[in-house]
Amino acid sequence: MAATNRRAERLASILRGLAPELEVLLFPPWDCLPYDRSSPSREAMGRRMATLRRVCHPRRARVLLTVPDALIQRVAPRSAVTEAGLLLQVGDALDVQVLNGELQRLGYLADARVDEPGEFALLGQVLDVFPPGSGSPIRIEYADGRIQALRCYHPEDQLTFAEVEKLQLDPASEIIAPRSAEPFDRKPGVEHRLPEFYAELETLFDYLPTASIRVEPAAERRRTEALEQIADAYATRLELKERRGAADLKDPLPPQALFIPEQQWIALLADKRVLALRESHDGDEADAVPLFAAEANPMQAFGSFLKRAGAAL
Repeated sequence: MAATNRRAERLASILRGLAPELEVLLFPPWDCLPYDRSSPSREAMGRRMATLRRVCHPRRARVLLTVPDALIQRVAPRSAVTEAGLLLQVGDALDVQVLNGELQRLGYLADARVDEPGEFALLGQVLDVFPPGSGSPIRIEYADGRIQALRCYHPEDQLTFAEVEKLQLDPASEIIAPRSAEPFDRKPGVEHRLPEFYAELETLFDYLPTASIRVEPAAERRRTEALEQIADAYATRLELKERRGAADLKDPLPPQALFIPEQQWIALLADKRVLALRESHDGDEADAVPLFAAEANPMQAFGSFLKRAGAAL
């Protein structure tokens, strides 16, 4: 549990460089305010759903990096996430109209030009789609009912730069619409009523029941601040509803329906292996991290440092 999003991303980059065999996942928070009238971006929701799907599949070595405001938020249940999304491969049969409907069911937005995560466009014999978190959109070329090619392209100039053999299309929303003849109306802000779309929400702790947890020093303070912001936003929405009357606004869902309250947080951590990392202070030689790049053998110096640090725990 990192203190900031930027810190989590930096740690992920470092871990991937140091241990390429390790699966390193990022679980970002929503990029909107609690009880907002607008929805989180499709990019944020898509990255979260992709991470949840990958966590559903066991792996020997895995690290997940997140921040407190993401960790305290309830998520779609594993039963809905495990089989969510689509896997396309070159040579597969393709009914483009069925794919069109599936993409909309998974929260993708039809657009004339695909240059943002969570968008798709049907253009003659190609279908462009931008899976959130993929880094680039993909052009699906098909003919005679089969996928002929999957090409990555730059959203700025629409020029292809690579080909792939398979494509995972994870949901672009945390609300997976039911399969029905009626189109699902995704009103702005509907994700803030997530508990109404599933029998029961879960937490990231449910997805990772045996995980050990490392908590950065400032992370706990951020969690407390997030809970205070949530409480303030809830009170503001209640006040707004009272001023405008009950007819035009739904009751906001109570915070505990969407977020882990303090007492449940304490109970959840009580069953986990938790290491609260301590904050280093300037001038404290015991906490000083050497400048490994200045050493004759940086990797060896780094390995020795890790051994000393591990022995001190």
